[in-house]
Amino acid sequence: MAYLTYTSLNSQVGEQRYCVARDIEFTTLTSCVVVVAESASYFNQVIGAHLVLVGTDGAFDQAAADEVIDVFRNATGRTYVLGNIDFWDGQEGGIGAAFNHMVQNLPDARVVNTGGAEITASIEGGSIAYRANGVRGHA
Repeated sequence: MAYLTYTSLNSQVGEQRYCVARDIEFTTLTSCVVVVAESASYFNQVIGAHLVLVGTDGAFDQAAADEVIDVFRNATGRTYVLGNIDFWDGQEGGIGAAFNHMVQNLPDARVVNTGGAEITASIEGGSIAYRANGVRGHA
């Protein structure tokens, strides 16, 4: 079974979901991370994915990392990995290795430890912008 499932954006993007939209709002992060980037395929659209340490089919692993990399293959510019980075990067064994593999293979990845947060992402001024708990971050 797939780690990520595409969702049409009609509310917040929940765990193990991704979408493409002009503005994306994710459900509140606790130990999760999100990945956001500008879509090269859709003008002024953001690709966003909500990742969990342990999902419906087990822990985040190499196959899940490769799936995320594939989803973001059509990203342009910088890719942001946001959320509780310490939970992921500090994991022993498979999760930490899979997380680092994902980050190394995402287009122009920038990792930002926002901690537990409410994350939104959009295109502002021609580039990707995000907000964590209302505080703006930008490329």
